[in-house]
Amino acid sequence: MDTTSVVTNGMSDFYSGLLSGVLLAIVGGLVAFYFYKQRRKIERKDKKTDAKTGNQAAACKSVWKLIPYLEVHENQQSILVQRGTHEKTVNYVNFKNAAAFINAVEQVRSDQEHGIYLPTDVNEVLGNIRKRMYQFIESISHKEAKQAGIDISVYFSENGGFLEAAGQREDALVKQKNPKWRADYRQEVEQLKMSCKRYM
Repeated sequence: MDTTSVVTNGMSDFYSGLLSGVLLAIVGGLVAFYFYKQRRKIERKDKKTDAKTGNQAAACKSVWKLIPYLEVHENQQSILVQRGTHEKTVNYVNFKNAAAFINAVEQVRSDQEHGIYLPTDVNEVLGNIRKRMYQFIESISHKEAKQAGIDISVYFSENGGFLEAAGQREDALVKQKNPKWRADYRQEVEQLKMSCKRYM
């Protein structure tokens, strides 16, 4: 055997081993880099999800503070008030508390900046309840202004808007004659409670 062929074979084996080692290192580095990027991507996504979940929980907690206004069991902030006996119950809406509730909803949505993070289902139910209160106050205010022979725009401008006028009423309770209204109201309140609990 010739020494040059041995040296050449040895050199070629050396270079091919070196080349395969370098290639393996490069491929290993690329694979490691790929998995590193994937892990970072998942971590960023988890951080975003955690932040969103935390913000939604905070928004739902701020909505939960409005529940005393909506409770069916009467308290100082209750909007719906019942009078009479068990057989003959009469439902009333407390105007002052309804106006305070509408203002509190606006504070939660805009002033505290929770409106952005409110989950869609919570926001929808809260909006329905707010709309129901708004319509009731507005209809009673229009009716009373009409009975008094006052132009409705004058009535509201003198009292600073109908929400402010509702908040200043001396007779806070106004009879609610529609029995379906109470059932719908209770259903919406229960739906709001369940939706909030889901995110807290």
